[in-house]
Amino acid sequence: MLKRDLEFLLAFADIEGLNDKPVTEVIELALDYLNSDGYMDDYLAKYKLMKQYHLDAEVKTLVRYAGYTFWEACEDWDI
Repeated sequence: MLKRDLEFLLAFADIEGLNDKPVTEVIELALDYLNSDGYMDDYLAKYKLMKQYHLDAEVKTLVRYAGYTFWEACEDWDI
C-alpha cells in the first residue's frame, strides 16, 4: 500500500462520515476506487482544493444529507 492509498482512505472516510468506523470497513467500501490510480489522484486533488477553499462543511453536507456524490458536491461548489 502506498502513502497515496492511505491518504485516499483518510479523505474518503472524512467525506463519507466513516471516521469512527473500523479501517477494514472503510477499505471494503472504497475497494473499487483503490484499484484506480487516476480516480484516487483526482479525488485527492479535489479534496485538497476543498480544504484549501474551506468548503469542508458545505461539501460534506451535500454528500451526507442531500444524496450528492463527492464529485457532484465539488462541481456544485466550483471546486
